[in-house]
Amino acid sequence: DVAELELQRNALKEQIADVKSKIADTDKQFEEYQKLSDGIMELKFAESDLVRKANEGNIKKRRELDDKITDIKYAIDKCVRDCDISVMEIDKAKKNIESYELELSTVRDLWKSLNAMQFDKDEEKCQMCGQKLPQEKIDILVSDFEERKAKSLADTTERGNKLKSLADSEKERLKKLNDGFSELTKEKVNKKEELLSLEKQLSELPDSIDVTGTDEYKAIQSQIA
Repeated sequence: DVAELELQRNALKEQIADVKSKIADTDKQFEEYQKLSDGIMELKFAESDLVRKANEGNIKKRRELDDKITDIKYAIDKCVRDCDISVMEIDKAKKNIESYELELSTVRDLWKSLNAMQFDKDEEKCQMCGQKLPQEKIDILVSDFEERKAKSLADTTERGNKLKSLADSEKERLKKLNDGFSELTKEKVNKKEELLSLEKQLSELPDSIDVTGTDEYKAIQSQIA
């Protein structure tokens, strides 16, 4: 019986040793798997980093072009608004000039009419009896007439000078408006050409950089495989 127990004890030791061996092998395999897995993860990170770095420059260029395009579009819109305002101001200035010159023409005709007026000789006679008034009275009447005539001419001349000044000032403003409109039109054309150029540059940039053909990417892929 003792011998049989000894055999059983030895058999049990062998089983325990076998189990320990298998456990050791499993631990070793797990460690190797863990190392391999960690290595693959590092390679994956390296791959992602390679793609990120390759696209950083491209993303920056696209963002810069987008910002420039936004600014140019705003500038073009402003030019359009300013041109519309200029057109309205030019039209207003032309109408003002036309109105001033039309009134000025009327005032000039009035001045000529006033200047041509002469003292009415009938005023030298008494309205009651028809006899000629005393020279002293006639002189007073003539003086009053000349005074009224001079005042009317002066008032008309003042009005005419004011209208001419307004017309000249408006003509100067019209010239500046036309020059400004011409510059705005040129600026709008230039901005539109610049916009087309920027949009073309943006369209030629890829959405993302393909690094799959680079030696570095291929080297990483070969290690992962």
